[in-house]
Amino acid sequence: MDKRVRSKSDAAQPDAIKRIRSGGDGGSVSATSLERAKWKCFPAEIQALPHVLKLIETMLMTPDEPILEATKTGQSEWALEILGDFECDTSEAFYQAAIRGDTVITQMLIDKFLDDVDGQVLKKTAQAMQRAAVAAAETGRLQIVKLLFPEIFVYRRAYTPRFMAARDILDAAAASGSLEIVKFMIEHAEEKQYVDRYSFFPEVDTLTRGIVGGHAERLRWNLQRAYIAAMKRGDKDLSERIYDIYPRQFNGKNLFAGLAASGYLEAVKYLFNSGHDDEEAVGKAFKSAGGCKTGVAILEFLLGTGRVTQNAIDKAFQKACARQENMDVVTQLNNTKQVSQQGINRAFATVNSVAAMRLMYDNEKISDGSLIGAFKKSTNRGGGDTIGILKFLSKEKCIPPELISHTFVAAVKNQQMELIDTLRCNTRVTDQALSDAIEIAATRGDAVLLKLLYDHQRVSHDVLLKAFRETARHGHFETAKVIVSFLSVGQHVPQEYTHKAFVVAARLSTMPLMETMCENRTAGWPLEVLKAALDVAAGNSKIVNLIRKIVSDQVFSKHLTN
Repeated sequence: MDKRVRSKSDAAQPDAIKRIRSGGDGGSVSATSLERAKWKCFPAEIQALPHVLKLIETMLMTPDEPILEATKTGQSEWALEILGDFECDTSEAFYQAAIRGDTVITQMLIDKFLDDVDGQVLKKTAQAMQRAAVAAAETGRLQIVKLLFPEIFVYRRAYTPRFMAARDILDAAAASGSLEIVKFMIEHAEEKQYVDRYSFFPEVDTLTRGIVGGHAERLRWNLQRAYIAAMKRGDKDLSERIYDIYPRQFNGKNLFAGLAASGYLEAVKYLFNSGHDDEEAVGKAFKSAGGCKTGVAILEFLLGTGRVTQNAIDKAFQKACARQENMDVVTQLNNTKQVSQQGINRAFATVNSVAAMRLMYDNEKISDGSLIGAFKKSTNRGGGDTIGILKFLSKEKCIPPELISHTFVAAVKNQQMELIDTLRCNTRVTDQALSDAIEIAATRGDAVLLKLLYDHQRVSHDVLLKAFRETARHGHFETAKVIVSFLSVGQHVPQEYTHKAFVVAARLSTMPLMETMCENRTAGWPLEVLKAALDVAAGNSKIVNLIRKIVSDQVFSKHLTN
């Protein structure tokens, strides 16, 4: 060290000593006392050298502490040394580097992150990187965002939806007016083709934040809330700009209709009173409001304008009936008595609510075509009131047997017991459908359902034998035993099918089934059946021994009888 530097350092020491002793720089007496107490074990000569104390303190740090200290003070060489020599938690360091705009240390931290293989560490660090990127966006640190976000986009996929991470950064930039960061985030979204996902998060709204903050230049999504924000500010020019932009951003869709579908009554009124009052615009809005569970007030307002056509009323009613939660809207439109008969029939065919169906069924004349259409549509739709609708309509005589049968088999496949109970006694379920259902239950090993479905007058013996083969092949022995009990009822099933089942059991080496069949049999087995079983036993010693024992017992029994 040269003399000039040394003299400056020496000159600074008395002041430093004075500060330590007197608690200078605004520090409290208690804080100073604690500071002195911490170094009390050192000689007075050492205590008088704050830079030495600082060095000692640094040496006593855990690896997590010096990387944070190096980041806070911008000492990149020290940071590089720490990251190279130690494993340390970089979570807080990312944040400090971001708010300082330190691209050098941020890149070092990213390189350290990319070298890590521990899943938990990666998860924690990725979360810290997202926090740091949001902080950088809030303070306009574009270069930091450019460094962090591409890595977040890759690594956050496994831990948090990466699009939500993008949205958090975008919101922070929009709210703070950091338009260059907004531009970067939009360009990244366009490049990776996820711009539309920015409108999937109703709890946040970048465009609304941007307008409230006066930064609407580059913000182009969630335009409905943006329109409302502009409307509340009284910015008519911006409102019209958003109205014009909306169709271009959403494939020609109408903002008036979009606001009505979302239940924004005040915005609907504002648009109508702003000159968007032609029949086409009002009709689209009315139809859209029919699909909104809170659309009653909007429908009342638009009906009161006198600009709603019959077609729009019918379409709105149809849309309301197609949604299970829209019963209030269905009731309101039905009570107006303005829905045409054609509109009622069309709505009935697409109905998704038992309550709406009963309302129309009890008060209107429903065509057979609509009854069949509603039944058919419900067979292809799951959830909601589907089973209730099918149960309600299954009693209608116009529903053809093939449709009832198809629905019954589908119910068995899907294990919809409530619907199975309703349809199994329906005379329009064909014998073939019942046989198909038996085979499904057997293959699945569902003994309870098999007992419920079996009807000896309708299920053929060949179907029973096939069902036995499937249950045995899949190892469903308890279900197979149920079928054995069906086969053993002599007055319903010829003995030859029991014999065939015995041979099948031998071929499949299912000893438990063969033993059960022997226990349930009072008469002996024909020798040709035993020979056939022996031929297909494939050398299975247990099966062969069982058959030989049966032959021996029957011969001995016959000898005793004679």
